[in-house]
Amino acid sequence: MTKSKICIKIRKLVFNTLLDRKQLVIDILHPNQQNLSKKELKEKISIIYKVSDLETIFLSNCKSNFGGGKSTVFCKIYNNISNAMKMEPYFRLKRNKVKQLTIKRKAPRQHRKHIRKWCNGKMRGEKKMERKNHFLRTLSV
Repeated sequence: MTKSKICIKIRKLVFNTLLDRKQLVIDILHPNQQNLSKKELKEKISIIYKVSDLETIFLSNCKSNFGGGKSTVFCKIYNNISNAMKMEPYFRLKRNKVKQLTIKRKAPRQHRKHIRKWCNGKMRGEKKMERKNHFLRTLSV
């Protein structure tokens, strides 16, 4: 196969001032070639729109036409990463490998739920309060 150039066409460019981002639909023409990877596409978009941080570019809904040759991608370019973290869903932030992303842990929440259930058992009065205080102390440690 001969190498041919990849053509990127921007369609439906919207400046969304409420969410502080640019939204655009990109058509990629790549005849006789495979699809562009998201990383390569991000780099090309950053050159076109002069974006310094690649983390602020989010690509989604990547679809390629049957038979190849053309792909469509929905792209969002945020002005800064804090706005992106507020607006984008957690799975997309994780997929984009955002550095400042904190890991949510499920275990402490389940432990607290278990303790609440166990403390509110069939004990009444002082014994119930003793048991509750005992487990609250174990949580704080």
